[in-house]
Amino acid sequence: MGNFLDPDDFTPDMLSPRWPIWTYDRLEFHFDADNRLTAIYTDYLAELPHNTRLQVKPWIFAHVEQLTLLYVLRELNAEGIDYEKQTGPLGVGLRLRSGLRLSFTPPDELAAEMAEGPNAFRLMSLCLCE
Repeated sequence: MGNFLDPDDFTPDMLSPRWPIWTYDRLEFHFDADNRLTAIYTDYLAELPHNTRLQVKPWIFAHVEQLTLLYVLRELNAEGIDYEKQTGPLGVGLRLRSGLRLSFTPPDELAAEMAEGPNAFRLMSLCLCE
């Protein structure tokens, strides 16, 4: 934890095991009991960090409104990025070799877009996990 900038709203209590999650804007950094970083997570894609202390290069995530499963699959394929696709009862997940997990769920307008099937599912969260 000593390699990280102080999180937003930092207090000394955050160094204790009671605070395993540090936040920087809308990014969450999850630590284990040994203070080892185990995940970087966000489900606020429309509000990716604009904190001047962190630099995030948004790539395809700059235009959240177009991040359907079909769009992301096309972009990954165009870049030659390998992934594993998993379909479950709540949506679709993609896991990249880097450890990044992308989770897609049906849009709020489910009835109108369900005819398009899972390709219309929207990206809901990113997690860089072990």
